[in-house]
Amino acid sequence: MTARTASTTDRNTHRSLSRPAGQTRSGRLEPAQRAEIRELFEELAATTDARRRRQLRDRLVELNLPLVRHLARRFSHTAEPLDDVIQVGTLGLIKAVDRFDPERKLEFSTFAVPTVLGEIRRYFRDATWAVHVPRGARELYSSIGTARADLAQRLGREPTNADLAAQFDVTERDIQTALDAGAGYASSSLESMADSAGGVGRDASVGFDDLRLDQVESRADLRPALAQLTRRQREVIVQRFVYDRSQTQIAAELGVSQMQVSRLLARSTRELRALLGVPHGQHTSPSAA
Repeated sequence: MTARTASTTDRNTHRSLSRPAGQTRSGRLEPAQRAEIRELFEELAATTDARRRRQLRDRLVELNLPLVRHLARRFSHTAEPLDDVIQVGTLGLIKAVDRFDPERKLEFSTFAVPTVLGEIRRYFRDATWAVHVPRGARELYSSIGTARADLAQRLGREPTNADLAAQFDVTERDIQTALDAGAGYASSSLESMADSAGGVGRDASVGFDDLRLDQVESRADLRPALAQLTRRQREVIVQRFVYDRSQTQIAAELGVSQMQVSRLLARSTRELRALLGVPHGQHTSPSAA
């Protein structure tokens, strides 16, 4: 035997050992496995013992797992992990085992394939969207991609929403709604948003610290206290601490002297401190109001 022939034989042996027993490269079962499956279903249909039925059911699922793996690999181009797709397909396989009627004389795989694929497609339709989207919009969006390619080839141009609406016998608004819904299939992580903001951090791209939040409690205390001052006192305080006007500007606007404004401010702030229970000399700014 030449070195090349020995190498080829070793590779073929490795491939056959790496596949589960009874599984061909295409995912099909060997004739002996298919015969065993038929026998198991016949026994399952004739058995009433609950424990034995569970054993038969488990064995049927085990024997047909290669079929699930083969079908799941059709979706390997998607972003979903293959193990998750296989798990969903296995749920479809279990449903197929429970629903299969051996008296119809069909191969189980003929019955199981649509059930498994249906379960996987339902998973992609319902569970992989980043946000909740109405089912009708999801299904229409899933159909638009293929229809758009066919229409582009037929029309010789990119189809418009009106072309797509005519194709599906819906309104242009339905088409636009489905396209907008498609934007909700996937979402960006907060980390990627931070990266797009120049690496300056998550808060810079999706929010910021509002430094005025600390003033909320102060406002809640100041407002009832201000309400107990005279109208002239409130006006002077607002002009000075909210609009940041000088005493001279306030005096000119009110038609009084700057000295009167100074005395009014001093008296008003003393009364506010007393109303708020602030010790004399501690700074309290009414600007939070």
